[in-house]
Amino acid sequence: MIRDATYEDIEDVFDLGHSLWLESNYRHLPWDNEKARRMGHVFIERSDKYFRIVEQDEKIIAFCMGGLSDYIFSEGLFAEEYLLYTEKKAPLSGAKLMRDFEKWARQKGALEMSFSTTAYGEDPRYEAFCTRLGYEPCGRNWKRRL
Repeated sequence: MIRDATYEDIEDVFDLGHSLWLESNYRHLPWDNEKARRMGHVFIERSDKYFRIVEQDEKIIAFCMGGLSDYIFSEGLFAEEYLLYTEKKAPLSGAKLMRDFEKWARQKGALEMSFSTTAYGEDPRYEAFCTRLGYEPCGRNWKRRL
């Protein structure tokens, strides 16, 4: 079942988020529990943020956080996924959340939606997942530690 995240979900969600961080390209950055909690509150309270979870047997097995942004060069909004987590035993929950996020974004007036894999680099499975959902590659992300 997909539902909006609540304040009571924040600790469980960020325990899962912490496990993602430990495996990600961002693990060199210090994890901050208080910042994670504050961001959980922001995503629950703001109407331009998406924060929903999938539960199974009263346990969170997936979550997605995203939001709306303005185009710099044109009127209109686009949606972007910031964090998507799915347990390995529940891979379909990621696709369900992305479809739900798309529906939410359309209702909010977004013209496009994007998501990326900056946390883990290139992964053929993720590329296949995106393609199955109807997404096309659009540029590449580049970064440099300062």
